[in-house]
Amino acid sequence: MLDKIGMPHPEPLVEDARPSGVKRNGPELAAWLDTHPGWHKVSDAANRSAAMKAAYKINKRERRGFENGGYEARVVLKDSGWLVEARRTPAPKRKGLSTEGMNPLW
Repeated sequence: MLDKIGMPHPEPLVEDARPSGVKRNGPELAAWLDTHPGWHKVSDAANRSAAMKAAYKINKRERRGFENGGYEARVVLKDSGWLVEARRTPAPKRKGLSTEGMNPLW
């Protein structure tokens, strides 16, 4: 019909620019964060309060999929919008045992 009246066709809009095959909620998100180190965007929030509540639920193990702990979340303001980013908490680095200066007592 637009061709008949001489108007150009509208371009389709991409609603979600997530990588394909990535489920961004619940246990699937937690499993995805386990395999991808670093901070990753978990969700867009409508306002700062909603972002803080979402990050709180991840940090306090209340969000589904994050019950076992080991995850941390933060709120970031980017491009005048609030984002929630999360990551798997890195394992603490263990110090190697030093045998230097350990002389036998006998």
